[in-house]
This record gives sequence, C-alpha cells and structure tokens, in this order.
Amino acid sequence: MDPKSRLPERLFEALQHAKGECPDGEQILAYHHQELPQPERRHLEEHFALCGICQELLDRLRSAPAELDDVAWKRTANELDRRTAPWRARDKTQPASPRFNFRLWGAAAAIMLVAVSLSLWRIGRDSTNVPSPPAPTTRGHSIQLYEPAGQMDAISIFSWGTLPISHQFRLEIRQGNRPIWSATVEGERYRPPAELMRLLAPGERFEWRIEAIDREGKVVAESPWLGFQRSP
Repeated sequence: MDPKSRLPERLFEALQHAKGECPDGEQILAYHHQELPQPERRHLEEHFALCGICQELLDRLRSAPAELDDVAWKRTANELDRRTAPWRARDKTQPASPRFNFRLWGAAAAIMLVAVSLSLWRIGRDSTNVPSPPAPTTRGHSIQLYEPAGQMDAISIFSWGTLPISHQFRLEIRQGNRPIWSATVEGERYRPPAELMRLLAPGERFEWRIEAIDREGKVVAESPWLGFQRSP
C-alpha cells in the first residue's frame, strides 16, 4: 500500500488517541461548577479542545439558567446525541463507535482543509511579495552642464542637456561641502532668483549639479559637479 494513502488513517488514529472517550454529563456538570480537582480539569480541557460536541454541550450549560435541573441537563445532552460513557481509555478489543469515528473523520478533514488553505495563502503572499525588477537607469555622469562654468562676469541662467527619461530636474548648489541652494525645475534651464544671487557672492567659488527625476520620483541620471565663480 502506498504510504501516502495511509496518511488519513494515521491522522485519524492520532486524533482518536489524543481525544479519548467523551466524559459523561455529570462530569461536565461538575467541571462547570468547578467541583473537580485540577488534574482532572486540565484533562477535560484538553478533551474540549478536540471535541466540538462536548464543547457545544459545555457552552449550552454555561448559557443555561442557574436553576438548570437534571432533567433539562439530560435533555440537552440527548439533543446533541452524545454517549454517556465515563471518562476512561477505550478497550482496544472493542470496535469504536461509528458516531465517534464519524466525528474524528470530520475533525481530520477540517485539519487537512486548514493546512491546505494555509499553504495556498502562503503561496499567494509570497507571489505578491516578489520584488519588481529595478527600473533601467542611466544614473552616472550622463547629463551635460553648459553654464555657468569657470569664472564669469554675470550669472543669468543655469542650463544643461536634456534626457528623454526625465520628468523633472533637481538643481543643487554648494560651496565646499555646504549646500546653499536646491530647486526642482521642469525644463533644462533655471533662471536664478534675486535671493540666490545674493548668496553667490563675487569672488567666491561654487559648484552645481543636476539630477534627472522620473515620474515616480526616482533619480535616474545625474551630472558631475561643475565649478563656477563670479568675477570680483
């Protein structure tokens, strides 16, 4: 026999062994009233975790009126079609109850369904988290700067070469390692405002560069730093 075909049988036997026999109504009632010793309470709680029928019976008991009598309790147990076998290990020589086997098969099928669903969820999550390939870039010294460059009597405009992949340009000006100006420009020219001209003091040396930005806001190309100086 194929070992895989015995998987449901082994799962059934494991669940049957872990669950054991169902407690009778008196034991569940004693558990509800906290009249059992702690070891037996823990034993029952382990059974409730595996047996939905006993758990439903306990839930009904908890929601029932406080004056629930023995007749009403037995009626509730009969509605759920439960056996009243005491809490004990089943004799291996006796066949298991067909109803008990049916419940175990249902629990095994539920566990397998949850496992398959979890596997499919993980596969879907991993497929959605696959990083997208990086966008093509020409980042590097790929933008040509025109002016200003070197020593100039007047600085009236900043101009540079265009790129088809760019959406905007970012102009940066620094003096040494200290940034003094930054602006975002739509075209390939930038006319400095009066405020910037006051910062570009005559005789001082400055550097500037351009970064190309695509529609997603990523820098896709840049120029080298180019030095310039206003004549004293």
